[in-house]
Amino acid sequence: MQAAISRAVAGNVLKGRPLDAVPLESSSLASTLRTGIPIPAAKRGFFQKLFS
Repeated sequence: MQAAISRAVAGNVLKGRPLDAVPLESSSLASTLRTGIPIPAAKRGFFQKLFS
């Protein structure tokens, strides 16, 4: 974890934004983060249907 934070800071990945890291055990999102974050499929809009 510390190495990943160091790379993010050294490589300017954060672009000046703050980074907050907390132990997973104390997070209310622990169960979600352990199983993966769901990514819903993109909804196709009216114009996208016309031009695809």
